Amino acid sequence: MRYPLDHSALYNGNRTVTLHDDCIFDGGPDGYDGGTFPVDDRQTWVDYTIQVAGGNTFGGEGCNGAGDSTYNWSDYSALCGDDGIITYINQMEIAYLNWETPPPFVAMIQDPTYASCVADIEAALSSWN
Repeated sequence: MRYPLDHSALYNGNRTVTLHDDCIFDGGPDGYDGGTFPVDDRQTWVDYTIQVAGGNTFGGEGCNGAGDSTYNWSDYSALCGDDGIITYINQMEIAYLNWETPPPFVAMIQDPTYASCVADIEAALSSWN
């Protein structure tokens, strides 16, 4: 299911049906994930997402094309840094990322210079499987 608000209305906290975020990290660690989390009550829906989907096959795609995108996926030092994608994976208990988007993320994955960062991302994801 795409939106935590819809999940709440239909399944009211039931973990049997999980969530899929098609715009992970588009605003960085405090972003709205391309509309996944309502602007006026972001933290409530982040908490709900973790409650029903965290560590429960939750994941999706990285994103830099939503209207509220502010994160620079080309800044690999930030992406791999202390407040980067690994921290977000652990905060949100994300079990998988589709590796096809956004293009700068794909480029990093394919660049052997960042193999250590990619391995750390994979380890973080695996920890929530």
